[in-house]
Amino acid sequence: MIRQLKVVSLALTASAHAAIIRVPSDQSTIQDGLDVAAEGDTVLVEAGTYTGPGNRDLDFGGINRVLVSEGGAGATVIDCEGAGRGFKFHRGETEASVVSGFTVTGGLVESLEGGGRIFCDRSSPTIDECTIVGNSAPTRGANGGGVYCTGASPIIMDSNISDNSAGGSSGGMMINTYGGADPSAPTVSGCTISGNSSNNSHGGGIAWYRSHGTATDCTITDNWAKRHGGGMFLDGSQPRLKNCTIVGNSALIGGGMSCYAASAPTISMCVIMDNSAIKNGHSGGMGGGVYCDYRSSSSPRFSNCTMRTTPVGLAVGFMSVTRHGQPSPIARLRAMWRKRMAGASIAPWRQRFS
Repeated sequence: MIRQLKVVSLALTASAHAAIIRVPSDQSTIQDGLDVAAEGDTVLVEAGTYTGPGNRDLDFGGINRVLVSEGGAGATVIDCEGAGRGFKFHRGETEASVVSGFTVTGGLVESLEGGGRIFCDRSSPTIDECTIVGNSAPTRGANGGGVYCTGASPIIMDSNISDNSAGGSSGGMMINTYGGADPSAPTVSGCTISGNSSNNSHGGGIAWYRSHGTATDCTITDNWAKRHGGGMFLDGSQPRLKNCTIVGNSALIGGGMSCYAASAPTISMCVIMDNSAIKNGHSGGMGGGVYCDYRSSSSPRFSNCTMRTTPVGLAVGFMSVTRHGQPSPIARLRAMWRKRMAGASIAPWRQRFS
């Protein structure tokens, strides 16, 4: 019943005079449905598994339409079968381009731009109640196994981004800005980002590069990165995180989060605990919870957060801060720590500055 109400709501809000095109009864493939839909129309997809040409590499073509499933993500699957990606938004689509209620799996992209499931280039669609699972961008240096955004500000809500992988940065979600584009600034809310891996680089769950945006009410758990930021990696970025849970992630440096290049995230009412910094399968990494590169003036701001590192032996401390590759003065570090942790609630932990 809830899903039926959601379908009706999306169809009604698309346009007062919008048509509804049904797949497969009116059009045999999802792309056929999109191709005949006009601005504001709804493409309604029956439950089932959709494979083959016309059901992958889906393109809205710069026209804002609503693509919605009748049965929800649990009953409606787009299986790319290792032959492409799920969706490519690259013609300036806005939040009025909606994808709601699909599982997309089996996406595989060999190019460096990645986006095994969803690719957004200077386009900002709405992704709602979707499951993005088992996709990959395996080429070494390829980024964003699940989602890749560049110069884009999509709305991603109530979705599950899990078990995706990348040969470069961010198995789950890559948020990037390049080529003079406006900074990416996605709005991510109510999402679970779990079990993703960055096999040769940074940001197992999410990687932010020269971008900002928000993440609210999200769970970021059990992600892994070979180098920096198991849960999240930031490079020159200023996202706002609120009421998020960052738990059980691991990396060589910054198991939960790693900040570089003057990154200044604002982190409020979040739980960051039981993350680990692991070297060669053992203790010896830096920053089990958070790693902050002081030499590049990174300055995360925490407020009203609950934090705890892993048991001793699995990480080298909750926060590790370095300057010019050497330990910063302990007194200065402690002063900065007190300032940055204003209002935080810290569970029992052991600290080693490194």
